[in-house]
Amino acid sequence: MSEFNPEKLYKKVKNKDILIYGAGIYADKFFQTVNLENLNIVGIVDKKFTNKKNLKFRNFSTYSPEKINNLNYDILLVLLQEPEYISDIIKFAKDSGKDIIIATKDLVQPFCKNNKIILIENGTEKYVSEQDLPAGINIHYTDTCKNNTVKIELPQNHSKITINFQNVTNCLFDIKTTKYCIGNLFVHFGESSDMKIKIGKDVSIISAKIFTNQGFSEIKIGEDCMFASNVKILGGDGHQICDINTGEVINAYPGKCYIGNHVWLGDESRIMKKAEIQDGSVVGANSVVTKKFNEPNIIIAGNPAKIIRRNILWKRDIVTTLN
Repeated sequence: MSEFNPEKLYKKVKNKDILIYGAGIYADKFFQTVNLENLNIVGIVDKKFTNKKNLKFRNFSTYSPEKINNLNYDILLVLLQEPEYISDIIKFAKDSGKDIIIATKDLVQPFCKNNKIILIENGTEKYVSEQDLPAGINIHYTDTCKNNTVKIELPQNHSKITINFQNVTNCLFDIKTTKYCIGNLFVHFGESSDMKIKIGKDVSIISAKIFTNQGFSEIKIGEDCMFASNVKILGGDGHQICDINTGEVINAYPGKCYIGNHVWLGDESRIMKKAEIQDGSVVGANSVVTKKFNEPNIIIAGNPAKIIRRNILWKRDIVTTLN
């Protein structure tokens, strides 16, 4: 069996018929990265194609595993994270005189830049490709992005989420499941590294944008939060502000933005880096939160925001009668 090396692949498979086993994250990265012009791929095999007819993957014919022994090919290219699961198929192909090329984890990850997408369902994690994401969830990378991780806990019913990675490394986006609607959430990691955005369970969002481009910044949002329209959360200032005499960057401190559990963010509210909002609080519409608030169950409002009421308890129930 041969090692997987994209640069040597063309010479090895020239004028050969290639059958690919695997239609997950490795296959997706393979098709995104390798020039297919001189490759004669005869089909894609994966268990997800069982009982499926005339289904295409990247415009190639697909087959279920039980059909593989009836297919004609010269090389079996295995694009699986755990190829040992098909050890019997690999052995049969080898005994039949086929050449086997296995793309193992260590060989593929440098080649696909190790950007990972993990879906979590019933406590079980599963690595997937962009094509396997639930409807309404989209991820975009620029070519220089590497070692980034997206973790999405299912279900995400009625959610529209876009996650954008622009020239970043070692970043994490982690969102828990929600029973509510995320109408429109745009998340952006830009031009830096080691940034984290975490969103807790059962968050509802009409529309929001979360941006961070300052290294080692972190945005943490708790459980059961409610975002109104056009909320914006910033994990960094974006550009340098320097002392005119010394040249010292005075805004270099990384943002650690914290929003507690059961927090209601009003329309057009802005949460800046280093802001902290404690459990059970409400942020008024058009407010700009720039500092740490230590008290829970408060209403803060204004620009910059300040406490306007204490000892409150807000509910998702619609106001129908005023006493």
